[in-house]
Amino acid sequence: MKPVRFMGSAKDDLSAFPKSARIRAGHELFMVQVGRDPDDWKPMTSVGPRAREIRVRDRQTCNWRDGVTAMRAILPKESIVTRKVTESSGNIFLDLGLPPHEAAVMLLRAKLAAALRVWMGREKLTQAETAKRLGISQPRVSEIVRGKVELLSLDYLVGLCAKAGIPVGMRPAA
Repeated sequence: MKPVRFMGSAKDDLSAFPKSARIRAGHELFMVQVGRDPDDWKPMTSVGPRAREIRVRDRQTCNWRDGVTAMRAILPKESIVTRKVTESSGNIFLDLGLPPHEAAVMLLRAKLAAALRVWMGREKLTQAETAKRLGISQPRVSEIVRGKVELLSLDYLVGLCAKAGIPVGMRPAA
């Protein structure tokens, strides 16, 4: 995964969002970290050739070749390099102010959903075909594809990975 760096007050600003918006912002940043396009973005050439604006309320994030940088939408161009940079903890959901136990679960959900999306792409499955193979409804597959991980339980995603033949392991840190 690409590292995340928060520029200026971006981390504090994003942490002040309502919980549902922080989860959505976390998912969008996670998508960029794993090399996928976020749901709602456009090129941001004024910042850099590979920069992208991700729309989550009134904030922007930029995808740089060597990582992900988040900044305030109103940050003037000349201030970009002079602003304070805060490195990510490694869990974008924790960085955005979710309690540690919720952040850990959200990151696991995001990783499992990403693994299912990769499997779908590798198998060249449509959402309808995926639903049939996994024995779930197409709208549930759509939630996985769109990264609506807050709607899916961890055990549900683990079960879907098992049905898809995706090995899931756990290694406690302590």
